[in-house]
Amino acid sequence: MVRAGVVNHPSEWKFSGFNEIQRPRRRNSIIDYKSLMDLLNFDNYDELKGSHRKWVEEFLEEKEHVRNRRWTESIAACRACRSEA
Repeated sequence: MVRAGVVNHPSEWKFSGFNEIQRPRRRNSIIDYKSLMDLLNFDNYDELKGSHRKWVEEFLEEKEHVRNRRWTESIAACRACRSEA
């Protein structure tokens, strides 16, 4: 929603993954934090949270926020498109 110009920071979008990582829910969590930490080679949640915030802030410092085809034309998205055809 940042790239779309709806919000200035992902924390302003109620449904963003940013909020889910920075302020995880106690129940009904969407993210498997253990698997995410394993995938990114973090030993603990605080490392994950801090690095995630840093990555987002670095992205927001860039002047030009453009669409990244990797996220909207991924294998999962393409499979969904093909199944609708």
